Amino acid sequence: MSSDAEPIVIPDAPDTARAWIGPAAASTSVMPSGPSLPRAIAIIALFLVGFVGGIAAYGIATAPPPTAGYPGLAAAGEPQVAHDLASAMSANDVKGVADRIDPSAAQALANALQPIVEVTSVTYLGTVEQDGRELAGYVVRGRDQTRTKQMVGLVLDVAGGQIVGINE
Repeated sequence: MSSDAEPIVIPDAPDTARAWIGPAAASTSVMPSGPSLPRAIAIIALFLVGFVGGIAAYGIATAPPPTAGYPGLAAAGEPQVAHDLASAMSANDVKGVADRIDPSAAQALANALQPIVEVTSVTYLGTVEQDGRELAGYVVRGRDQTRTKQMVGLVLDVAGGQIVGINE
């Protein structure tokens, strides 16, 4: 089609609609004339520069997260008395557990292990120490009265080579 084609006439159409439909609508050219590859490269490069610049500006303008307000505790090795108790618990050795803790601590241990009635494993997590007191963390896995698998956390408070608290 040539650009000399007659405009399409739509009866009862407003004059603005007639202006949009005409010889230009019959044109088959969809690509702009002139050097389009350099222009496309420049647009993509500008986008990438802006994207990278935005990421850099965000990294500079964003403050790092606040640090904890509490000082950290020093890491320590597993206390021997806590290790012995954990070994006795893993072996389901009731007498061995009773020999390593006093009766009040035994009641605290029973409360801490609820709902577990049969221990299947005890996993040592770590120990922290401050002023001669050590806190040893464990995960105890076992089964409850209905034989359902359960898991509880256990923290043993050790001072002077003795267990002085459980989950306190």
